[in-house]
This record gives sequence, C-alpha cells and structure tokens, in this order.
Amino acid sequence: MGKFEELVFHLMIVVVTLLVGRKFTHEFSVPKYAALATFFVVILLLLIAKLFRGKQKLSIYISLPNVAWFIFVAASFVSTIYVFITNRFYFFYSINVAFFIALTAILALYISNRFSSKELITRAMLTFVASGVVVAIDALFNYYLGRSMFFGQFGERYSKMGIKSTIGNPIFVANFMTMLLPIAFYFIFSNEYGWWQKRQKLTLAIRLFSFFSFLLFLAVDLLCQTRSEYIAMIVCSVAFGLLYLLYSRAKKAEQQSLFQAKLKRFMAVFFIGSTILVL
Repeated sequence: MGKFEELVFHLMIVVVTLLVGRKFTHEFSVPKYAALATFFVVILLLLIAKLFRGKQKLSIYISLPNVAWFIFVAASFVSTIYVFITNRFYFFYSINVAFFIALTAILALYISNRFSSKELITRAMLTFVASGVVVAIDALFNYYLGRSMFFGQFGERYSKMGIKSTIGNPIFVANFMTMLLPIAFYFIFSNEYGWWQKRQKLTLAIRLFSFFSFLLFLAVDLLCQTRSEYIAMIVCSVAFGLLYLLYSRAKKAEQQSLFQAKLKRFMAVFFIGSTILVL
C-alpha cells in the first residue's frame, strides 16, 4: 500500500466518523454513506491506475468470512425481487440498501488484501481511536452542558437522549464506543505496534492517550445506558479470555514441541558425533 493510498484511507475514517450534514439531510448517516462511497471510489481508481501502469499486480485473497459476506450480498439483491413484485414503492429503498451492503463487502475484501502488515493495521486502528475521542468528548458535552461542538445548543442537560454526537443517536454512539474499547485496550497493553518500537517516549504517549481514550469510551458507554452494549461487553470479555487462554496453551505447546524437536536433533548429532569419535 502506497503512502497516498493510506492517507486517503485515513481521511476516509476521520471524515466518515465526524461528518454531519443536518442542513442537507435529517439523518446523520446519509452524508456518511455518500462520503464512504466517494472516498472508496477514489481508492479504487488509484488501484486501477496502478494496474494499468503495471505498478500493481492483480492478486485477490478471499477468506471464508469474505465468502459469507458476498453470499449475504447475493441474498440482499434476491430479496428485492419480492419487494418489486409486492410493493414497487419500496423497491428503490431496498435496492439502495443492497448496493450499500455490496459496498461494505467490497470494502472488507479491500481491507483484508491491502492491509497486509501490522504497521498498516495499527496505524488505521489509532486513527479510529483518535476519531472516537472527538465523538466521545462531543457526547459528554451534549450530556453535561446541553451543547455540541458541531451543533451548538443541543437538547437537555443530563438526558440520556441528549448523548448524541456525529455518529447519531445514543444507541449508535454506545455501539461505536463499545467497538473502540478493545482497540484502546490493545494500545495500552501491547508491547509492539509494528512501528516506532525504539521511540519509547512516543510509545508512552500513545499508551497514555489510549488509556485516556479507554476511560472516555467507557464513561460514554455507561451514560448511554444501553443494556445491549453492557451484555456485549460482558460476552466479548468472556470470549476473549477463553480464546486467549486457548491461544496461550497452544502457543506453549508449540514452543514445547519445537524445543523437543531441537533437543532430539541435538541428541542425534551428539550421539553420531560421539560414535564417530569412539570409532
């Protein structure tokens, strides 16, 4: 992935997260869909230009989750046939949803193929966290001050429904905060980000920023009072603990097997060498 392509992707994260356009549309999400589609088309055009210039080879890796996603895309388009037959008034709405699902499937395929190194992945994750901090601060402003950094006077103070931000209503805000919690958690405790390993001061600054971000996300999550997010956090934490335990055991067993293999090779070499010396 080139630097300019990565820059466009990071701009897409920030713009889609923070973009609001209530002067043009009532829903927060409509301009975000347009921005996401626009940025992604730009990225695809960059890739197509590289293909024509011979700077990029066409190789696509499709995993099982990608296959499942495209099956869901096919089901979305097939479902619009029934809508067209029974109620043509809603057909264009349904087909638009199907096209957006197709866009997300292609985007997922792009991410799984282009983000091939830990360095690229962690940089994108950090951009998500930084964008989420702005969303969280704006949500807290809405709750405690009744004002938004983007909208000015906005709702009542200390009201659950006032915890809105550039993402949308409190449910969407809580969902976004919950998704960012494990990412911030990773940056707090990870020993290697894939970049700047030797710059200890910068690594410390990222850890402190991530810790501050984690507290912000958790505070907004609790203020949103969304039970589904609480359940999701508990279930995901338990699942993470179990999977990490299994991973640790498998890694330990792998290390033991490697040690045993090395020991066997050493004993074989030692035995052959000793035999030769004795003879």
